[in-house]
Amino acid sequence: MSEKVLLDVSDRIATLTVNNPDKRNAMDRETRTALRDRLNDIDANDGIRVVILRGKGDSYIAGGDIEAFAEFDRVDALEYLTNYGQGLYNDVADLTKPTIAAIDGYAFGGGLEVSLACDLRVATPDATVGFPEVGLGILPGGGGTQRL
Repeated sequence: MSEKVLLDVSDRIATLTVNNPDKRNAMDRETRTALRDRLNDIDANDGIRVVILRGKGDSYIAGGDIEAFAEFDRVDALEYLTNYGQGLYNDVADLTKPTIAAIDGYAFGGGLEVSLACDLRVATPDATVGFPEVGLGILPGGGGTQRL
């Protein structure tokens, strides 16, 4: 299995790339954990001045990996979304360096919430954003509506 989150640092710019293009960069526990770990590394590195967050392939981050959610019972799902979902969005928002979401393709649900936690969002004409969970009567759980 390839690394779920790639980190490239060049000219004091850190580029974080979610690397799960076969699933349109949908996030599972491993991806969220890797993002949080990389963000902590970046925050501790005084040589980095700005962070760009992007997705590999034709999507930014198409939300959560629904197949991964099938592994959880209700209690596990709630704990996961609280600790890994909101925690990730807060880590992005609290980063001491400016963050830029480079949105190309799909940014749905948790993916859109990641971008909303960034300081700046830049989207291509091909970008599609949204909270499809509201169509199921579910509120965005990571603070997305508050960040709007």
